[in-house]
Formats: sequence, C-alpha cells, structure tokens
Amino acid sequence: MGRKPLASAIKKRNGAFEKNPNRENKAEPKPPKGRPIKSELVAMDPVASKKWDQVTKTLKEMGVLSKADADLLELFCINWSMYCSLVKKVAEGGCVVTNVNHRGEEILSRSPYSMELAKIADRQMKLLSEFGLTPGSRQNLIVMDKADENSPFDKWIERGGLN
Repeated sequence: MGRKPLASAIKKRNGAFEKNPNRENKAEPKPPKGRPIKSELVAMDPVASKKWDQVTKTLKEMGVLSKADADLLELFCINWSMYCSLVKKVAEGGCVVTNVNHRGEEILSRSPYSMELAKIADRQMKLLSEFGLTPGSRQNLIVMDKADENSPFDKWIERGGLN
C-alpha cells in the first residue's frame, strides 16, 4: 500500500516540483469553499449535530473547510456520537465483565463495549488527522491567505455568477 499520498500544496511547499515540474498535476480539482450542508442523519442525532456545528466552525476558522468535506464530516460526527454512547456504557458496566463457562467457572473477559470503544476511538483519531485537528497533522496543512478568501471572483460566484 505504501505511504498515504500528500496533497499537492504540501508537495509544492516542500519543493518537490522544483527538480521535476512535470510531476505537478496542474488539473487537480479544487474543492469549492464553504460550509457543507448538514445531512438528515446528522441532524436527527443531537450529539452528532452539536459536534457538526463545533467542528465546522473550527475548520472554517482554520481556513480548511470546503463543501467537499460533507461525507467525511458526517462520518466523523456519527462516529463521535457512537463514541459518546460507548463511553457511557463502559462507565456503567466497566471494562471487564464476568462470564460463566460451561463448567460453571467464572471467567473475566473484556467488555464488548470496551472493545468497540477502542475501535471507534482509533477511527476518530484517523478522522481527526484527516481534518488537521491533531497537532501532528496541522503541520502539513496549507491555509489560504485571508486575501484569497474575498477575491473578486469568489464574490462574483457568491452573487450567482452568470445567473
């Protein structure tokens, strides 16, 4: 599988295209800026909906939010809701449960909620890094200048372009 590919902006910042400019993908799509629309699935879950509002606000302030992030944000927020639910279950029942085997002996085993919580927490860490919400992943982000956000072209598009 190899390493996860780097964004072109990061490669450019690191000077990867100076030696061989032909490697740069000049036709790479640029996602549209703006806040994605909250899906029904997220909106009907109060925990996920609150997390959506928090994360989109943070990503917008960081200058990395785009409309193309909707599906990944949905997954992140639904996972967050599941994580919160599992934390409550583990707090109630503990990380270890007692079972009785076929001979009547008590056996201690890990709680199934605890195992799922570990999986969800791992998935959340991966999603956090996708959005640049961990200290290590933030160093790889390229943020647009504030002047770029209000370019005449963007204002024209917001007003409806040719329509």
